[in-house]
Amino acid sequence: MLEHFCECYSDLSGPILCPVLGSITPLFIPNSRIRPIRLIGLCASLITFLYSPVPRIQFDPSTAKSQFVESLRWLPYENINLDLGIDGISLFFVILTTFLIPICILVGWSGMRSYGKEYITASLIREFLMIAVFRMLDPLLFYVFPESVPIPMLCGAEHLLFAGIKLFLCRGLVHGYLLELRPTTTGQFRFGATPYSTIIIGVWGSRQRKIKAAYQFFLYTLLGSVFMLLAILLILLQTGTTDLQISLTTEFSERRQIFLWIASFASFAVKVPMVPVHIWLPEAHVEAPTAGSVILAGIPSKLGTHGFLRFSIPMFPEATLCSTPFIYTLSAIAIIYTSLTTSRQIDLKKIIAYSSVAHMNLVTIGMFSRAAAVRSPILSYGHTRPKHVCRACDPSTY
Repeated sequence: MLEHFCECYSDLSGPILCPVLGSITPLFIPNSRIRPIRLIGLCASLITFLYSPVPRIQFDPSTAKSQFVESLRWLPYENINLDLGIDGISLFFVILTTFLIPICILVGWSGMRSYGKEYITASLIREFLMIAVFRMLDPLLFYVFPESVPIPMLCGAEHLLFAGIKLFLCRGLVHGYLLELRPTTTGQFRFGATPYSTIIIGVWGSRQRKIKAAYQFFLYTLLGSVFMLLAILLILLQTGTTDLQISLTTEFSERRQIFLWIASFASFAVKVPMVPVHIWLPEAHVEAPTAGSVILAGIPSKLGTHGFLRFSIPMFPEATLCSTPFIYTLSAIAIIYTSLTTSRQIDLKKIIAYSSVAHMNLVTIGMFSRAAAVRSPILSYGHTRPKHVCRACDPSTY
């Protein structure tokens, strides 16, 4: 099944499993022992970072094919496999992800005094999900993992996250709602219900609009993901599998190709983000804690461009060619609009958020221009470095 891939092999599961083990270990340590919890989280993230460049030693840069491929059949009754691999683009994004997580842990070091266990668990789960995204070769799992990234993305260390994790593990879901502990004016807690995705927002956030930002983040990603799921199901219906190489060699009709491209575009455009579905990013940046903003500026916006480059463009080339003028126009509007908006901002978080939209739309133009497609990932990678340094080092941010 993976005969089109390179025959190279490397254990890619190590950097994926290390954050998982690191996130589980603090659960067995009392909250009062905050120092071991901090050190476990930091050590797990550093080990993952040190291990992530190892595939680069044996990596062959002369080929564009995925290398170090691993396959695990996880649905025995369907032709759906857990395929892991790495190429020249995802290799650098994995290294970038593992580099940012230790920074986020150090940035939130002082915020772990009361809820260090939850902070470390959320940070390492977030790292696991993002590494998995860049190494997934199966479109179905590439859909699952990016949609899971927002769950720990904007979480914090107060009662909402603490109660959410506890009750999610102990009580589960009730008709699509998650039981939650809410503080009363007397300092006690009462039971309430809130949609599952909204409890993960901004408990480390510092402003009152964080719940609104949570709903925006949830609704935009939900609406986009519905179309992506529909596209994957149609691909599965026609090919009988979600294997990437089989999908790449399948000839879709022109009408179906256009429909599948539009469906995938609706999902990836939210993550880039592109105008007019960019509203969630400034709100999320402003309401997120510093560590959350570092990750927002560094990784999630790359998921959209990575999805375009790995799936939409190679799988639907004719539809991509037809839609290129539309992408140019939409991206140019986004660049001009967000650049003018940035020049009027006085809030550093909003400046970074709107400038990120402009930069990522520039990346999108380069990616769809084909001749500059190689330079586009470099721009995307370079976009992150000044952003996360600015976010982590500026003492005036909140």
